[in-house]
Amino acid sequence: MEIQQRWKKDIIIVKLIPHNLPTVGNREVEATKSAILSNNLSTGKIVDIFETNLADKLGIEKKNIIAVNSGSAALFLILKIFYSPNSTIAMPCYSCSSIYQAIKLAGHKPLFFDVHANSVEFDFPEDDLYDAIVVPHLFGLPCSLRDIPRHKCIEDVCQAFGAISNNKFVGS
Repeated sequence: MEIQQRWKKDIIIVKLIPHNLPTVGNREVEATKSAILSNNLSTGKIVDIFETNLADKLGIEKKNIIAVNSGSAALFLILKIFYSPNSTIAMPCYSCSSIYQAIKLAGHKPLFFDVHANSVEFDFPEDDLYDAIVVPHLFGLPCSLRDIPRHKCIEDVCQAFGAISNNKFVGS
């Protein structure tokens, strides 16, 4: 108890940026209302426009864009479609729990690897230990992919969508 009281004296109170709080204004409310009233919650004109704009922004063909409702759903689909059942999928110990959940739900085995103590860089396992590796770009910060075989890498850009590394968008 004494240690906790001493420790509390050294705390400096700062205004923190809220983590995981949505930013919703009138524009978002109206867009949501319009989607609900259109009876097209997951397909339709708005999704088509979104996919087209995203393809243009990323400089890729629209046929390579499929909008889904979440990063978890996207990862699950990738793992289910492109990897044999019971594949070993590497992931960092420190990451969003939805990565682990997508791996398990898709019927695969997770292999955990560590994060460097003072950065968001990773200690990648030897590439013969896994069939694929999920590499999240945490907190908006692109991580280095130089030590990963490109054909085994699944970049998770949910936390860094739009970030640029080596003059390219992460994930492209």
